[in-house]
Amino acid sequence: MGFIEATNTGIRKSFQISGRATRSEFWWFQLALIAIFIPIKLLDFLFSGSLKNQGMHPIFLAYFFFYFVSYVTVFVRRLHDVNLSGLYMLAPLIIAFATLPLVFWEISILYQNELTLTIIATIAGLSHFLVFFSLFSPSNPNPNKYGPNPSEVPS
Repeated sequence: MGFIEATNTGIRKSFQISGRATRSEFWWFQLALIAIFIPIKLLDFLFSGSLKNQGMHPIFLAYFFFYFVSYVTVFVRRLHDVNLSGLYMLAPLIIAFATLPLVFWEISILYQNELTLTIIATIAGLSHFLVFFSLFSPSNPNPNKYGPNPSEVPS
């Protein structure tokens, strides 16, 4: 899947979390979202007269909403493509929030013992790595519970 096709597919499926997204669809669409950001930010600059963040203008807010929704849906479909639930996207957030009290407790009471902080950081880092690694993993070549292989199905 090329850049144009991936961008069209990503836009067409911006509100669809069912199905699968190939590696190329995910990465080309991410590039398109970033490429769209540059002119949007320039328009934001023209309206505000400054590159400093002095509030968000309607153009930027509309783009941010579109970007966020599109990113989440294509991310979930990409996880589906490697036969993982979209909920795995939340794993790093859940681990970060679950370990936050431990980090504060560790820092305030047992600052001398760095082992707990190291273990917490390792667990959080591994969860981020595993989810991020799945974005680079090859597609599951067979149909799975999320649908047929998108490389073999016309979009």
